Amino acid sequence: KNHFGHGRFGSVAYEFEMAKRQVTNAEYAAFLNAVASDASVANLFDQDMAIRRIQQGETTVFVAEKGASSLAVTHTSWLDAIRYCNWLHNGKPKGPLGAATTESGAYELPLSQEFRRSAGARYVLPTDHEWYKAAYFHPNQGYQLFSAQHEDLRLVDHPQESNSPWKVAGMYDRLWEWNENEVNGLFRSVRSGAWFVGNNKQAAGRLY
Repeated sequence: KNHFGHGRFGSVAYEFEMAKRQVTNAEYAAFLNAVASDASVANLFDQDMAIRRIQQGETTVFVAEKGASSLAVTHTSWLDAIRYCNWLHNGKPKGPLGAATTESGAYELPLSQEFRRSAGARYVLPTDHEWYKAAYFHPNQGYQLFSAQHEDLRLVDHPQESNSPWKVAGMYDRLWEWNENEVNGLFRSVRSGAWFVGNNKQAAGRLY
């Protein structure tokens, strides 16, 4: 349904796979340690991440903060996410930003007007349709509506309840997740399954 005039989503006529959980601080720190030189770190690292930047002589090391290793990384840009996908696609290589590490693979950088995922891409950001289907489509019962509408605008009370029908974790939490799609020719899509205070105090939020 075209709720609130935001469009219709969830139509995916091909098989695809979705990671079972969000990228963690420990995983993103490993990415930084592999590719972030002093010249490129500003493009990949944000000081508000739960990741510490430590100088060891002439070497910069990134370490997830205590107790935050398994938590989802936050404060990433859309290009950070694209470069992370390229790094995974290329087999997690070590080296400066370049075609062999972050600038080519699942996506080609710099961006062009014909930007799209590459043929044979193995790690990508989901499209709006892919994210929506992974979040709300039940393999036996079709699309599921929300289980509850709490006064504090949260969809779930317990972390284990944030799993989608496909057992993808964290899709109903408060984090916004980057999608591949362009929005209005200027922005990129973010989605969250949590309740939030928007124009309609709605769930299944899509912003940019």
